[in-house]
Amino acid sequence: MQAEPGTPLWWLILSGLFYLTGVVAFLAVIAAVLWLKARVGRLTDRVQRVVEPTATKIEQMVDHVHRTVTTAASRLDEVTARANEAAERVADRVDRVTDRYEEYLLQPAHRVAAVVAGVQEAWQKLRDRQARGTASESPPSQSKTE
Repeated sequence: MQAEPGTPLWWLILSGLFYLTGVVAFLAVIAAVLWLKARVGRLTDRVQRVVEPTATKIEQMVDHVHRTVTTAASRLDEVTARANEAAERVADRVDRVTDRYEEYLLQPAHRVAAVVAGVQEAWQKLRDRQARGTASESPPSQSKTE
């Protein structure tokens, strides 16, 4: 930077001051950036010291929860399968009991009911026949007052 001839000295001094002020301001900005970088680095280290153990604990808890849920799900599947098998066995037993009930109770009861109905019908026919026979054998009623 060279000054033109005839430039007043005060202008050169003032220009130099402005230039130096700009340089100082630029250096101050650089210093502030470097200080902020160091501060962010320290904060990052501190966060890592605090967060890393917490993150590790959280990962361990998540793994434990995953194992627990997986175990519970497999046990639930086992219990469900056993319950289904038990329900099938109960249904088979109910079917067998129902078949035995029909075979040993209902069918004989129906047969007995049919026999009783036949006996009642025969008894009724016998009574009807007897009533007709008695009515035809008896003479017409005569009054005793005649």
